[in-house]
Amino acid sequence: MRVENPVQIQIIKKSNEETVFKASLPVESVINSPNNFDQLLSNIEKEYTEVIRECRILLKKAKLTRRVNPLVYWSIGDLILKFINNLKNNSFFLSSQYAFFARDLGLSKTSIRNIIHFRKRFPRKKLIDPAIPWTFYLSGKNKTLRRKV
Repeated sequence: MRVENPVQIQIIKKSNEETVFKASLPVESVINSPNNFDQLLSNIEKEYTEVIRECRILLKKAKLTRRVNPLVYWSIGDLILKFINNLKNNSFFLSSQYAFFARDLGLSKTSIRNIIHFRKRFPRKKLIDPAIPWTFYLSGKNKTLRRKV
């Protein structure tokens, strides 16, 4: 049986005001496993940092427009889900995943949950019509839309 290890992401402030993300595991996970987690945690830190960087770029571009294109949220959800799935493939999971992404993207946990749910509901980007507002997709009225696309 494969055991999944809970990863937490901490923010570390360096002396030059730069912040970095640090992945950590509970002591029990490290003690009860023959694996060397140093390289795995380093890879998680790098991947998480890149996902947050890319999501922030998308959010920044979205704020420049009058109405947010739902494809922006789909892309953010896609980045987050790929990260989460990659963790699962390596026997990890992100504890409090909504909280970590909310904290690091400046969004609410509810927004992160909605973005991930939206991406799961529409697995292919071509199912999203950029002319339809994001609020329409959130409202649940999109059930008929999905069948038509």
